[in-house]
Amino acid sequence: MCSSSRGQVLIPWPNWLQNGSYEFHGHRHQLSLNEPKRNNAIHGLVRWATWRTVAHQPHRVLMEHILHPQPGYPFSFRLGIEYTLSANGLCVRTTATNVGAVPCPYGSGAHPYLTLGTATIDRRSLCVPGHTILRSDERGIPIGREAVEARRIIF
Repeated sequence: MCSSSRGQVLIPWPNWLQNGSYEFHGHRHQLSLNEPKRNNAIHGLVRWATWRTVAHQPHRVLMEHILHPQPGYPFSFRLGIEYTLSANGLCVRTTATNVGAVPCPYGSGAHPYLTLGTATIDRRSLCVPGHTILRSDERGIPIGREAVEARRIIF
């Protein structure tokens, strides 16, 4: 079992849902609280799901998962995640196709936890071209946005 969601895909929501509840198209939905200490539903429904390999080559793999309706998320879609390695690095492409009869809420994120084959990656830098950050409360629930200039983050 991985700790801290290491390497996991976070779909159909990549963050925390306060009290596991949300509204979509005028209907209130209640999800299981998989972060009970904070009373939240966290990081979606596919973190522990089984994915199948649909294409495999030495430089590329395509994984697929069908998310079926379940309590709190009565929607269905087909997910694909393609990992391609080239001289330019690793490219990860996520696709989602609604296979249900009604519109569905969807968001995507990941916890890649990158490494360079060493225990730490100290003295490396990451350039983040973002323009907005989300501020969150002590439960991890987003409470506001803040504009920022793109900046270099040293870690």
